[in-house]
Order: sequence, then structure tokens, then C-alpha cells
Amino acid sequence: MDRYAGLLEQIRDFLNVHFAEPITLPQLAAQVHLTPRYLNRLFHRWSGEALHEFLTRRRMEEALKLCRQKQHLVKEIAATVGYEDPLYFSRAFRRYFGRSPTGA
Repeated sequence: MDRYAGLLEQIRDFLNVHFAEPITLPQLAAQVHLTPRYLNRLFHRWSGEALHEFLTRRRMEEALKLCRQKQHLVKEIAATVGYEDPLYFSRAFRRYFGRSPTGA
């Protein structure tokens, strides 16, 4: 695990910067020359979260910040954090926080 710590930190940093972009596990794994399953398992052991959980949390944290500013429409927030479909974003937000983006 220690031999992958630097790589996993780079992946985390990449996801923190590029969270709003369409990122797939197979693409990410291919970039670091690991299988998707192995990369996800390593990341989970290292961070305590699967890659998709980390990415969802990062997107939702940013969405919550934007919602609290009350300066943007839900569809704008959805697009800003990487969701093409505002309705899907609203459902995901409600699942994650237990309330709608407009009630945040």
C-alpha cells in the first residue's frame, strides 16, 4: 500500500481539481496503468471511500456551498459541479443531504 500512497494522493488531488469534469473509473485506471477494480480497492483502503463516493462527496460539498450563496439557479449549480441533468442532480442532492438544493 505504501508504494501507492503517492499515486493515490495524486489521484485525490486530481479529483479535487477536476471533480466537475466527466471522470470514469476505467479512464482514471488506464491513466495510472491499473485495473479499475484494483485502483478502486487501493483507493478505498487508503481513503476509506470508493472513488465514486469520494467524487460524489466532493461534488455535493461544492454544490452545497453554491446553494447557500442563493445566487445561482439549480441548473447552473448542477452544471458547475458536473451534472448534466438538473433533475438527476436534485435527486442526488436530496439523497445526500436529505433536502432539496433550494432548501439548503
